[in-house]
Amino acid sequence: MIKEDIKKLTEKIDDVEEKLAAFANNDESSWDEFYPLEKEVYEIEEELSELQERFDRISMKSDNFDELDREQNQIDKLIKRIQKIKKEYDFYDEDSELDAMFPDGDDDD
Repeated sequence: MIKEDIKKLTEKIDDVEEKLAAFANNDESSWDEFYPLEKEVYEIEEELSELQERFDRISMKSDNFDELDREQNQIDKLIKRIQKIKKEYDFYDEDSELDAMFPDGDDDD
């Protein structure tokens, strides 16, 4: 199941990279077209986070270390690709920034 999820996320990242490249290369593009792509990147990032958590739970119960290493390497590559996209297109995720600053969650004070 992890392999299929990695494959699906890889395809989603490929797709969003193509859309972003087309946006960047089109002088007629509007910001209305850009914001859904930004949202899509954050949704993929969330899916990656959930996949990593699921993988961590599964890996604690498995003894197939070679397969685990391969899958973790693939997940790491996807995370790096998303981070690169966010940096390249200057995406800012306010919720992620707040989570990093206040990891306990209850920061309504």
